[in-house]
Amino acid sequence: LKPCFGKLGPERSMAGFSAEEERPLLTGRTAEGKVKSNGIVQTLLNITFVPWLTFSLTGILFLICFHYLPHLVVALMSSWAALCLCGLIVGKRPKGPNERQGLERSALILCLVAIGSGSVVGYWNYTKTFGVSDFWALGEHRQYTNVWPDELADAHRDASVLVFAEGTRPDVRLTAWYSSSSEGKFCVAPIVTKTSEYSGVMNVQYFITGKDCCGDNAFTCGDAAIPGAHAGIVLQPKTDYLHAALFGKPDIDYYTEAAAMAGAKYGINVAKNPIFVDWAADIQAVEHSMWQKAKAYCLYSSLLSLPLLFAVALAAQAAESMVIAQGAAKDQKFDPKV
Repeated sequence: LKPCFGKLGPERSMAGFSAEEERPLLTGRTAEGKVKSNGIVQTLLNITFVPWLTFSLTGILFLICFHYLPHLVVALMSSWAALCLCGLIVGKRPKGPNERQGLERSALILCLVAIGSGSVVGYWNYTKTFGVSDFWALGEHRQYTNVWPDELADAHRDASVLVFAEGTRPDVRLTAWYSSSSEGKFCVAPIVTKTSEYSGVMNVQYFITGKDCCGDNAFTCGDAAIPGAHAGIVLQPKTDYLHAALFGKPDIDYYTEAAAMAGAKYGINVAKNPIFVDWAADIQAVEHSMWQKAKAYCLYSSLLSLPLLFAVALAAQAAESMVIAQGAAKDQKFDPKV
C-alpha cells in the first residue's frame, strides 16, 4: 500500500513534501498538513453517498415510473449525466495537492458510473420475463375465463390472464424443451383437456412454459403438479431491440423454438403464433410474488452497489492522489526558489 498511501512517518520526500502532504486525499489531511477529523473512510463514504443514491433512485424510477413515463425517466437520467459531464469538462484537474477538486472529480465520475450501471440493472428488472413490465401488464390487458384449449390463440391476443375450463391440464407426454448453454432449458407442454389427450393429430394453441423444470415424461413447471390448477399468466411478447442488444434474445423466442420442436417430434399441429403461459393455481398470489420479487431485486442491487462503489471510489482516489502528488513534485522540482 506504500505507493498509494505513502509513509506514515514525518519523513520528507525528495520533492520536499511530507508523505501526508503529497497524498492528502488518501491520508485525510489538508494541503497544510492538518489532520482532518473524518479520516480516509469518512472521506470515501462522502464520495460514495451521492453516486449510491443516484444508483438507488435510478432503480426505483425503473420500478415505479418507467412503464408509464419512460420519456421522463430517460430525460432525468440524461440531464443528470449531462450535468456530471459538464462538471468534469469545466472543472480543471488540480495542479497541486487540492483536496476539494479531487473529491469533486471522483464524485462526478462515480455518479456517471452509477447512472450507467443503475440504468442497465433497472432496465433488466423491468424487461425480464415476469418482471416489472409483465406485472403492470396484468392490469392493462384483459383476463379471459372458461377458455377451451382448442379456441384459437388469435382470439386472445390481448390477454394477460387465461382461466381455462375445468379439467384443463398439461399433457406431459408431449413435453419438449430447447437447451441453451448460457440460458438453461426452456420447457413447454401443450394445454389439453382430460378428454382430448394426444391420440393422433392435434392442434395446439397454448403451451405451458418454465425453465429447467422438465424431462422425459416429466413436467413440473409452475403449478403444473397441482391437480386443480387451470389458469395461466400470459408471457407478453417483447420486441424491444434494446433488450436484445443488452441481454440477448427474450425468453419467448426460446419457447417458440421449443414449441416447434414439440410439433416436429410428436407430429402435432402447432399454431403459427401460440400463446405461452405460466401455469398457476392462484393468480393473485403469483401477481403478488412478481411485485415482491421486483422490489427485492431493486433493494438487493442497491445494497450490493454500496460496497462496489466504495471500492471504485478507493481506486479513483488512489489514482487521483498519485496524479496530484506527481504534479506537486514536478512543480517543486522546477521551482527556482528550491
